[in-house]
Amino acid sequence: MRTFEYEGHDQNGQSVKGFLDGLNAAHVEEQLIEQGTRITSVVEAGSWVRFARPGQEGLKPEEIVLLSDQLETIARNGLPLAPSIALLAIDAQSRRVRRILKNVQQTLESGGTLAAALAEGGAGLPSAILSLIRVGEQTGNLPAVLAQVSKHYGRLNDARNAIRQAAAYPVLLIVAACVLLGLMCSVIVPQFAGVYGSFGGRLPLATQILLDMSAAVTQLFSPDMLNIWVYILVFLLLVRLYFGLSLRGQMTYMRLQEWFRYKCPFFGHLYQVAVAERFSRVLGLLITNHALAPESLMLAGVASGSMRMAQSAQRAAVLVKNGSRLSESLAAMHE
Repeated sequence: MRTFEYEGHDQNGQSVKGFLDGLNAAHVEEQLIEQGTRITSVVEAGSWVRFARPGQEGLKPEEIVLLSDQLETIARNGLPLAPSIALLAIDAQSRRVRRILKNVQQTLESGGTLAAALAEGGAGLPSAILSLIRVGEQTGNLPAVLAQVSKHYGRLNDARNAIRQAAAYPVLLIVAACVLLGLMCSVIVPQFAGVYGSFGGRLPLATQILLDMSAAVTQLFSPDMLNIWVYILVFLLLVRLYFGLSLRGQMTYMRLQEWFRYKCPFFGHLYQVAVAERFSRVLGLLITNHALAPESLMLAGVASGSMRMAQSAQRAAVLVKNGSRLSESLAAMHE
């Protein structure tokens, strides 16, 4: 068990925060939702591991697609889950995937459900997907649910790859332009500075600006600036520690990151569309499989990956609990 620090609001709208033990963030989110807490944030307390290894600990989207397809085949043919997952672990090429599958196998052999096994095994699935799998197990519709999970992550992976491909070329051009400009200012232009200076006349404004830029770049990367660069790196390290280790710092970082994503030109609109698409798809999956509407709204909001969407979904869930229609609650999210 690991300790997580959380913030949120209780059923009366009062702010609450504290610590809760759980297997992962999704497990803690489920416990808080069952208690009637509207979640604002859940972060691991004292997460030095996150600072040292910022990469994803759970399964990647393409790995979840493959695992969902394999589990669907196993469930549809009535095969026992634990021995089948043991065989999948043997065939897994990644040590990380092999470890996760072995943890899932052990939980299943001890009598746990598939949703609990995936949560305890460290698969990294969001609480909405785990709830969807739990509903599938309870209704006997697990193969269809796993097919929906596979389709959901397949589309998510395709969208992510499409965005990366669309952004790769502009980013490459920007990086190449910065490298070329740096080489010109630090290597080529200084060689012509003496030639321009020997003219004795007044240089054109554009030429003078280029020479000034070259001098500034050369000065920035000179040996005399080494101590300043060390101080800058130490300052950035301290800022990273603050944002990574304290709950207030992590919340500040998440808010800044969210603000930048929404306000970024061109990509901000794409991000808003992606958030709305993830929320709608997860909400549709949950409601299609007969999950309760308030819990579905909160889980879909968390699964959207956006703090704004999660908070709006929590307000919509309160409206549904108070008797409002789902359509009216969803419309109120845009107000």
